[in-house]
Amino acid sequence: MSGFLGVSRRLSGKTSAGLNTDQGDKYSDYVASLTVNPANSFNVRWLGRLSSKDLTLNESKTSLSSALGTGNLSLTHNQLAKAYFASSDDDREELSASYSQSLIGGWQFSATQLWDLSYGKTQRKKSTAALSWNGGVQDCLYITINYEHDPVADRDVSAVDQLNFVIGFKNLGAISQSAASAFGK
Repeated sequence: MSGFLGVSRRLSGKTSAGLNTDQGDKYSDYVASLTVNPANSFNVRWLGRLSSKDLTLNESKTSLSSALGTGNLSLTHNQLAKAYFASSDDDREELSASYSQSLIGGWQFSATQLWDLSYGKTQRKKSTAALSWNGGVQDCLYITINYEHDPVADRDVSAVDQLNFVIGFKNLGAISQSAASAFGK
């Protein structure tokens, strides 16, 4: 278990923009973090900013990650207080869930789902999935198949449904004698 709590105080001069929502205050928001990792079974982390006047939660990020079978699962909740947005009626909030797993033959699978929790509603946002592989002679090739679905549309941007297939080369250049002879076998 570990944590941190801090605040800064202005001794003179003008307040720097972005330190807190009340720019006339001498103190910045309290900045805090807490991490709990019991027996390496899962990891919980919280980071936040609280008002130095009334301890109102202005911003927070909470994440939980754990091994799930042969893969890894993580959940992340982000919140930002309405005070940061002049035209906002409510806090901004989102939740994301991600899963990744190594497969046979060096393949890796990953998927992410994002939900918008703002304004007291739960709205499904962007979904992504990917299948990728790295390897080849001197680890010089990667292959990725990506799928993305983003249902959000406004008057100028239409919803996105796309499938990408990418083949890439990395570490191009000289191939060592041992790698070349292994390739020829």
